Amino acid sequence: MGKLAKILSPLVAVLAIAAAVFSFLIWKDLKPYQARAAKMAKGLSETAKKLDADTNTGKSGKLTYTEPQPGVKESGAYSYLKYKENPGDFEKNVNEVGSIASTVITQRNALAETITTVSKNLGIEDGTMLDEDLKASGTYEGKLALATSFSKAVKDREDDMLDGIKQISRRLTVSGVDALESAITIDKAEDDTMTAKYAGSEGIFDKMGKSIDDIKTARDTYEKWLRGLNGYVKKYNWTARTANIDVKSARTVLDAAKKDMEGINGKLVELESVKKELAEKLAELRTREDEIAKLKEESEGLTKKLAKANERIRELGGEDSASRPVLESVEQINPKIVGYVLLDNSEWNYVICDLSNKDIVKGVLVVISDETGKFLASGTVSKAEDKISLIEISRRSGDIPKGAKVFMGANASSESTDD
Repeated sequence: MGKLAKILSPLVAVLAIAAAVFSFLIWKDLKPYQARAAKMAKGLSETAKKLDADTNTGKSGKLTYTEPQPGVKESGAYSYLKYKENPGDFEKNVNEVGSIASTVITQRNALAETITTVSKNLGIEDGTMLDEDLKASGTYEGKLALATSFSKAVKDREDDMLDGIKQISRRLTVSGVDALESAITIDKAEDDTMTAKYAGSEGIFDKMGKSIDDIKTARDTYEKWLRGLNGYVKKYNWTARTANIDVKSARTVLDAAKKDMEGINGKLVELESVKKELAEKLAELRTREDEIAKLKEESEGLTKKLAKANERIRELGGEDSASRPVLESVEQINPKIVGYVLLDNSEWNYVICDLSNKDIVKGVLVVISDETGKFLASGTVSKAEDKISLIEISRRSGDIPKGAKVFMGANASSESTDD
């Protein structure tokens, strides 16, 4: 037994030395692996934090790791101690990083698809905005810049259009256009999801359309009336040719039509003046008619006296004027007969004398003189009635007094009757 102990003791010592040397060699070779594992664990923890920074999954708070320090062991979800305690939880923590990454990728893809859809809804050209370009790291920045600038351009266009619609609505006196600015609303559901919708124009464009139709109808009516303007006053010498009016010539034609209207108004003013003058003449004529009526009344008195005289002539064997026939020709006129002026109208240039149709006929020339034989006027009998005659004066030296003598002219007889 003592011999066996002597033999095994050196052998055990050698094995112990060998084991120590082997352990040192193994520890020396494992140290790089431990450092790499620590870096990987730290990388997983930091990646989880970065992925979860704005994603807010709440998972990165559990995926911690603290590197080992001299005298201090490593700790956290990715430490060797956690792996040793529960390999299943350790593996779950490793997979959580991938889960967060999947969430981020899902968000990225959804955002890319949404940006593509929004761009298409705004009217961007097909093929210009693709999901793949927004997902790829080399092209997404350019596409995002394009989406931003395109949406701004659409917004600027919408603002211009809305401003134009407002201006048109003011000209058309259509109200309610301001409501278009608040026509897009956002509704929130019970589960806090929100949806935007367009409330519609509330008939504003229909009102504007109707107003424009009304204006067009009025414009067509005015145009039809204007084209026929020259024909409404045919006797006026128009300078505006309204039948051929168009957009280009409208201003020129309307200016000319305005001048024509001023000309027509001038004519109407002249007409009013003439009407006024005519009324004055008619009033004067009525006055003359009254005078003529008085003369007729006087003539009737003279006729009665003449009748008595004729009666006396018959008694004495003379000829009654009532028995004389109405003259039919110039040859029947007594060239020596003399009449007397009853009325002179120098403005209308006529004279009424006491010669009847039994003394004189229409068309005979007469000469009028005063009591001394001085020439006063000459004219032509225009009408011969039962008791008086109307003489149109062709030449006069002045006013003709009542009682002036009326002599027969050259065509009443071949003999001269001048004094």
